[in-house]
Amino acid sequence: MITIFNGGRRSLSEGADVTYVQVHHAMVKHLHLFTPSGWSLFTALSLHMDNNGYCFPSMPQLEGVTGMSLPTIRRAFEILLELRIDGKRILAKKERFTASGRQTSNGYWLFPDCEGGSQILEGDPTKSERGEGIKSCTPINNNHIELESNEQVITPRKRKGPQLPKMDDPGRLLFEAYREVIFPELLVSEFLLGEWMSARHIVYQMNHKGITPEQVSQATRTLLMKWGNRRELVTMNSLWKHWSSATTGAPVIPAKGTRTVADVSASAIDIFRKLRGES
Repeated sequence: MITIFNGGRRSLSEGADVTYVQVHHAMVKHLHLFTPSGWSLFTALSLHMDNNGYCFPSMPQLEGVTGMSLPTIRRAFEILLELRIDGKRILAKKERFTASGRQTSNGYWLFPDCEGGSQILEGDPTKSERGEGIKSCTPINNNHIELESNEQVITPRKRKGPQLPKMDDPGRLLFEAYREVIFPELLVSEFLLGEWMSARHIVYQMNHKGITPEQVSQATRTLLMKWGNRRELVTMNSLWKHWSSATTGAPVIPAKGTRTVADVSASAIDIFRKLRGES
């Protein structure tokens, strides 16, 4: 239905070899199977094919040739790769990679279920032996090979995920001073990433203010004592929030959850007395 062949001509200009594409009349009864964008893409691929029906145009190339957007081209590819005529595929796709392992444009075969098509799909058509006078690629494909060979390979930079601080990190030293008081039964240097992530913004603020590990230890002990040794309340956040009171000895406002029933009752009585005008 589609014939691709090389022709020769005598000319004073360069490039005497010409590649031709013929569309047989037999295609007429199958045109209704193609969408407009599918036929446009099918025609563009045919014009890129070599004698084995193989081509490897890039998406930007096809975008420029067909005038269609990339989403439209991708959708047309999906339809063409699923399309069958008399139970046989009209197009097959195979991924291509450069020598460095980088993925490049896909390779495509026209009518892959024809005689000899399976051997082409299993091998690499760009390396297959061809007879004298037969080109391995169309001029368009040859240009694309040259572009690929001259293309600079850019290795994407891998992003590092959250990590524990180094042993000499000033923020780590402050955090370890806090942990040594709160968790004396544990090794101060063995803490989880989650613990560090929740406290690192505070310890770096402390470091920026010139606070030392000794000051952190003393402030933690003071706050822990004033809050009845309830260490679950003495977090890095509460320590920093009450830092001034914890280091100067001023009264510390009880943290949420430290008030007893007696404290609440006394507060309620005081409120009622004030409402009645009593002193």
